[in-house]
Amino acid sequence: MKVTIIGAGPAGSLLAHYLLRRGQYQIDIYDSRPDPRKISFSKYRTFPLLLSERGLNALRNIGLEEAVKSHGIENTGMINYSKNSKPQELVRRKPILTIDRNTLVNTLLEKLEEKDKNRQVNIYFNSRCIGVDFRHKRLKFKKETEEEITVGYDLLFGADGVRSVVRTHFLNTERFEFEQSYLHEVYKTVYLSRINDKLRINLEPNKLHSWKLEDGTRLLAMPQPDNTLSCGLVFKHKKNQVMGMSSKSEVREFFEHNFPEVAKLMSESEAEAFVKRPAWNFVTIRCNRYHQGDSVLIIGDAAHAVPPTIAQGCNSA
Repeated sequence: MKVTIIGAGPAGSLLAHYLLRRGQYQIDIYDSRPDPRKISFSKYRTFPLLLSERGLNALRNIGLEEAVKSHGIENTGMINYSKNSKPQELVRRKPILTIDRNTLVNTLLEKLEEKDKNRQVNIYFNSRCIGVDFRHKRLKFKKETEEEITVGYDLLFGADGVRSVVRTHFLNTERFEFEQSYLHEVYKTVYLSRINDKLRINLEPNKLHSWKLEDGTRLLAMPQPDNTLSCGLVFKHKKNQVMGMSSKSEVREFFEHNFPEVAKLMSESEAEAFVKRPAWNFVTIRCNRYHQGDSVLIIGDAAHAVPPTIAQGCNSA
């Protein structure tokens, strides 16, 4: 039986592992983006993730928990910083795992190829789905070369995120209801060093570090195993201080004024990259059903996207 998964993110890659374990499927994975293992983080969308017991259990069931944990850091709490008071520490009752999204995906893909002893899995990057025919079980893709190809499937899984092409075609089916909402906040990623010996800066490696400004702007910094900080700068979509910055000097000034604890951890190249890096939206998705007939299913953000700020985004996917 031929199973096609559209989307090679966390949900699609994890699903492929579960299907491969059964040993009875030919699995084809298509993703519109390039192979994340071949692109530097600064050029590819990523975001720090918190994996709770819910997410870790999904990995544990197929023997991937330790492999993923080896690329992340156990998080035991949070430190909140404020200009007008001392840092406040919050301790978690049960540790969770912090890991960069791309690191998680890369690990899932690498382990998938390692486990695929019988060559049951094919992964096609730079392949954008442009058409879905539920009736005839056919899919159309456009390759990086602009070449268009048509393939068939027996079972189809849409794991292609909040802007799912598969879900879009559900709109042509009977009584399908879909709701999409944008949060009033957006985010940009930031990459910093965690340690600066000369300045005697050494942020605790097992804590999530958080700063919040009066206008609601927040910086969330998650330590990574290589002594870097994978950060998300969250700010209002309108009337913000961030989108108007056009030079690295403005970026440095902004961080020095608002986040002095980490400003000196930002390199010149990162300040310049931050200016060019796009801002990403937080989107919520709700659907009244996730299947079409007995051969199509949408999963992950394609079916039920939730804000990552409540720590259930990737865990629920």
